[in-house]
Amino acid sequence: MLVDAGAPGSGGRLLAALRGLGVEPRRLSLVLVTHGHLDHFGGLPELLPEIRCPVAVHARDAEWLRAGRNGPAVPVGPVMRFLMALAPRAGSQAAQAVEPGLVIKGPLDLKPYGVEGRAELTPGHTQGSLSVLLRGGETIVGDLLRGSIISRGRPRWPFVAEDLAEVRRSIARVLDQKPRLLWTSHGGPLAPDDVRAFLRSRR
Repeated sequence: MLVDAGAPGSGGRLLAALRGLGVEPRRLSLVLVTHGHLDHFGGLPELLPEIRCPVAVHARDAEWLRAGRNGPAVPVGPVMRFLMALAPRAGSQAAQAVEPGLVIKGPLDLKPYGVEGRAELTPGHTQGSLSVLLRGGETIVGDLLRGSIISRGRPRWPFVAEDLAEVRRSIARVLDQKPRLLWTSHGGPLAPDDVRAFLRSRR
């Protein structure tokens, strides 16, 4: 299974990386998109001719794949608000539209795709953000959290979030599952104890 497909133009590099790991793209059982932002699904058009499996996304974010556009990106904190004001067109970028083959509306058991685990809705970053909880205790949370730019592995809020209070609730639900390690799309992985300490410090 492949989680996320990178930004527009990155599909070729992703295919090469898969083959470098000994994974032929046609053998993938599922491509799961954690949420409807271009840096996570923009590479799909380059992957689609090489794969034979469905692309999965939550129903709440499926429209962004179909439109080939970014879902809502609400800046978190004054620095990000300033940066987004400097580059207001960044959120209007577009990619080739993709029709998802599997639209998720509830928890998804991944065992039929050869993976011991499940995908669950963890909204906040976007309304349709998904996390992948693996049987061994590792969890892929996408952009629900990120690691610090300066100190890799230190938890930070995502750069953008539709609902930061919902992000906190989703993180708490993930931590309730007692994960061993949290993999983020930017700056991870994160240790659960560090994430708990981060949440306590941000009350």
